[in-house]
Amino acid sequence: MKYKNILFYAALILTIVAGCKKANSDVDLSEGIIGSGTVHGDVWGIWPKGSIQRVSGDITVPEGKTLVIEEGVLVIMDTLVKPEVIVKGNLYSMGTPEQPVRFTIEENYRTDSRKFGKQWGGILAAKSCAELLLDNTILEYGGAVTTESSTSVKLGLYKAVSGEALPALWYSNVNGKLVVNNCIFRNFNEDCTYIEGGKIIFSNNKFYTTGITGGEGINIKSGCIADVSYNLFYSTNTNALKLSNSGERTPQAHVIAYNNTMLKHRLEKAYCKRRLRLGRGHSIRGTAQ
Repeated sequence: MKYKNILFYAALILTIVAGCKKANSDVDLSEGIIGSGTVHGDVWGIWPKGSIQRVSGDITVPEGKTLVIEEGVLVIMDTLVKPEVIVKGNLYSMGTPEQPVRFTIEENYRTDSRKFGKQWGGILAAKSCAELLLDNTILEYGGAVTTESSTSVKLGLYKAVSGEALPALWYSNVNGKLVVNNCIFRNFNEDCTYIEGGKIIFSNNKFYTTGITGGEGINIKSGCIADVSYNLFYSTNTNALKLSNSGERTPQAHVIAYNNTMLKHRLEKAYCKRRLRLGRGHSIRGTAQ
């Protein structure tokens, strides 16, 4: 990786971390949902270390607000309502290796019959989301199919139509910053991630047991400048990496992918090449191990 690229992505990480610290110190604690409890609707503030948040309906981080999720927080989704997490402001999910943040369902529902999720929606970040950090965070058992009454459909988010299985994470701000480090994506119905813009880092993550009939680990479209490295993909259906320039957004997709490990899935030969040429003279560089 070229030295200038190393400096760029190091600066991106430092900017996000600085934003996290500012969010922790400046967040308005007089409103929003704080502590353990059942939540739905607009949320912001801090979900404190080790708390349990039972999500009983769609939740939204409003534009201009920030939700900070501290280490060890357990976020339990209602499997009847199948909530979506809408991020219009900023979201910082900051677990640790010993105490990760976990988005999941009740333990007795984590059965083989729900192996491919569909028990809740996903994290969907609108174009107004400037920064989103997932660090040492587990996302599992999601990917519910949208309906006409889904919040994401009403707001025009993701594909904005009913009948679509939601990804674990969708990000869409071409001017925003997305960092996903040391996370686990598992037991999802379709795509783990679907990224349509931003300055992005995916590093040291694990993607496995996802996609019942199709889907990707990391799915990147136009509008993205991304570093994708040291990720493990196991049993993803269909591709570990789907890197394209579709969507007509500016800038064109530019992805540096290296030292990613891909096991037991259908891997098109094109993704193993050292250099993959895309339309309009754009290129994606990377190696697959």
